[in-house]
Amino acid sequence: MLAPDTLSILDAGYAQYKLLSEIIDNGSSVVIRLRDNAVWHSVEQRALTPADIQAGVLQDTVVYVGDKHTRADCPHLLRIIQVLHTGEPTPHRTSRVSSKKTFRTTQATYTLLLATNRMDLSAETIATRYRYRCLNTLHPHGSAMR
Repeated sequence: MLAPDTLSILDAGYAQYKLLSEIIDNGSSVVIRLRDNAVWHSVEQRALTPADIQAGVLQDTVVYVGDKHTRADCPHLLRIIQVLHTGEPTPHRTSRVSSKKTFRTTQATYTLLLATNRMDLSAETIATRYRYRCLNTLHPHGSAMR
């Protein structure tokens, strides 16, 4: 179980909105990569700052996630931050999991969909925290988040 007042950064190609809602209901914060085919309803488009753009942020939108069948699984307002990832192409790797359930790409450039319940942090901060996600859990009131 996650402790309250933590920020968990998960790289899962996530689609289980009930668990996402439980994390938020527990008083925790989350940044998680959504699947490329995620469905959401836009509520508000947030303006990007020069720092957001410099960090590769393409869009910052306040949303409800899910379609008509799954929207009740996570009734919380979230932000979806679309981030351009650029790098070197990677060789194709075979997967042990069905190709419909993997989210690997060999492309050098692609868009990440990051969902978070943190409305107070800049899109640039969210994108940067995700890039450095090897620091899995950060305390939002600690010096690392200032």
